[in-house]
Amino acid sequence: MRYRHFLKLFSVGTIALSVVAGPALANPVVVFDLGSGKILQHQDAFKRWYPASLSKLMTAYVTFRAIAAGEVQLDSPIKVTKHSAAEPPSKMGFKPG
Repeated sequence: MRYRHFLKLFSVGTIALSVVAGPALANPVVVFDLGSGKILQHQDAFKRWYPASLSKLMTAYVTFRAIAAGEVQLDSPIKVTKHSAAEPPSKMGFKPG
């Protein structure tokens, strides 16, 4: 019973937030068929853009999975290249080296 109540409230909240939120901006866009590798649609495919939150979450996921597998430790050093440290809009303040 509590599960149904929660599900109803969650559904109403999700719908309310989607109505309040503005339209999503999704540039650039590339849609392709994984089986054939054929590009089905593209928009601004060669325009410079910055990774979205999903990219950041996937980076964290892959990192934590590597930690769990024993491939890296929390104190494992990482190397930041001069090129990657200079990429905008980096706000981490990492120094090359």
